[in-house]
Amino acid sequence: MTRNAFFSMIMLPLIAASIASAQSVNSGSITLMPQFDQTVDTRPNVLGHNMTGKDWHGIKGDIPVFFNPKLGKVDPAWMPLITAFDLHLLRLHWGNKYPWKDSVGPLSQRKSIEHEMWNAHYRTEAGLDEYLRFFQSLPNAPALTLIASPLRPTQELADLVAYCNSTTGPMADMRKANGHAAPYNIRYWEMGNEIDYKKRADVDVMRADTEKEKREKHSVNDYLQLVTPRITAMKVVDPTIKIFVHAQTAPWYNHNPDWPQWHQTLLKQIGDQIDGIVIHPYYDGYSVTTCLKSVDQVIDDITKYGPKDRDITVWVNEHARWVNYRKPDERPQSWSLQGAISSADFLMRLMQRPGVGMANYWCFGHRGPWRVINANWEQGGDQKFGTAIHGMFRIFNAALLPKATPIALTNAQFNSDHFAYEYPMTAMLFTDPDSKAVSLLVSNRVPDSDFTANIKLPMLPNSQATFMQLTGESLRSTNVPVTPEATVVSQSTVTTTQDAAGNVQLTIPAKSVVMWQWQ
Repeated sequence: MTRNAFFSMIMLPLIAASIASAQSVNSGSITLMPQFDQTVDTRPNVLGHNMTGKDWHGIKGDIPVFFNPKLGKVDPAWMPLITAFDLHLLRLHWGNKYPWKDSVGPLSQRKSIEHEMWNAHYRTEAGLDEYLRFFQSLPNAPALTLIASPLRPTQELADLVAYCNSTTGPMADMRKANGHAAPYNIRYWEMGNEIDYKKRADVDVMRADTEKEKREKHSVNDYLQLVTPRITAMKVVDPTIKIFVHAQTAPWYNHNPDWPQWHQTLLKQIGDQIDGIVIHPYYDGYSVTTCLKSVDQVIDDITKYGPKDRDITVWVNEHARWVNYRKPDERPQSWSLQGAISSADFLMRLMQRPGVGMANYWCFGHRGPWRVINANWEQGGDQKFGTAIHGMFRIFNAALLPKATPIALTNAQFNSDHFAYEYPMTAMLFTDPDSKAVSLLVSNRVPDSDFTANIKLPMLPNSQATFMQLTGESLRSTNVPVTPEATVVSQSTVTTTQDAAGNVQLTIPAKSVVMWQWQ
């Protein structure tokens, strides 16, 4: 598929057909048209999350994010935020040099693990077992995923699979001795994180490699030589595990036009041994639609180069609004209202693509530039609150029903002054054929325009709808310790009217993520 074809596929039918003049307006009108011929099965694992090893363990001199060493467990004060919605799929990002055996067993025998990037050492109280036990104990527990780094010894990775999944043998005995008799049954395994970036000077995915970095970086052939024997050894232990290899990091055509050759080579060489390709698109450095060009490239290449008798999918296991993380004042904009709107937009468009099986937002429990849950970390973390991203996931999860239908926008009129996107909003319809329940989810990017929206819906089971809304004073509103409720989620019951033809008229507020659900 050509690059122009990618762009056309992404832009239609979801992007608005027309844009008004740049004169300021306070309201607009729009027609929402469900594309029922494009209805797909809802995949809840698209609404997954990340947890970093650094934040789970904590580092010496700083406590873990969730785990309270004095209590010997996750601080109960976090539970309302952690359980506000289902996590579905949780990826533990512990990097490429994590010696997992140092994190298990009696506390007195554990070793402090050195963080590979930040010149720091992990605390030992919250290890691998504590992580797996806690998250598997949650109501509607998420599927947990682990990184099997090809920079670690082959036998160590085979032992890790056995420790997690085997019922007998030395590793199963070790797990039982450490207090967990039953296997954890970890199904999804990722062969390293951004191995091609391992020797890079920083993690800025928006810049091109220097000449020195180009010479020193791991090639796809290096990666193949590392992962192939490790995949074999891991599958000897448990043939049922799902193996994912990663695409090239920073998959942007403008400064990395040959990036597809990496995953194309993997599909040709080891396509019969893998279950998916991992990709990390961060948006709002590039637009959501530009990032989706890269996702669609991988989907298309799986069809073109992958084995025809194997179900290989795309796993977007890092995504978020990109910010200049070197500027602390800009970091909160990743989890601001505009960050939540972009993430809702991106996730609806992923849900439209059956070739994307799973996705994980970066990052659930994190002290860094990307946050779902936040606290006053500089004052000890006793003030705990959700960000706009947390509110967005609450609403998105509430909207989920078995079927998802993309929605085209027509007759859109809105203020395009200083507006980076070609379309004002993204919408998706969720339905349940059995119960007849209907949910409409909308993210509106426009900062100053409410919309009167007309949409033809299936006959609704009820005129009363649950209405949820995430908004704030501006797109830059962000929940930080001094303004922990700058963005809020409200919920109410509203009355709607549907005519005999199925038409419903709704008001979509400016700068918001909203949902109506009829049951």
